[in-house]
Amino acid sequence: MRVPMHENLIATIKARKIIWARYTALLHQIIHAAARLLFVAIARWRKPLSAPKTANLRLAINDTARRQAARRNAITSRFVAPKI
Repeated sequence: MRVPMHENLIATIKARKIIWARYTALLHQIIHAAARLLFVAIARWRKPLSAPKTANLRLAINDTARRQAARRNAITSRFVAPKI
């Protein structure tokens, strides 16, 4: 039994669509990975962070957070109603 021509054509188009979708997805992933690598390379080239520098930065951030917490506590303790 022969298959009508248009059915064959539909199957071919569907198969091509699937293949095309797979290729474009792969291409998309490759482009993304390349872009990510490029951004990392640019960031490192512009401002290389040494290990001590990052440690100091982390300490500074922690210190700032501690100061802010202390300030908040000081402000709230001022407005606490006196205990009788």
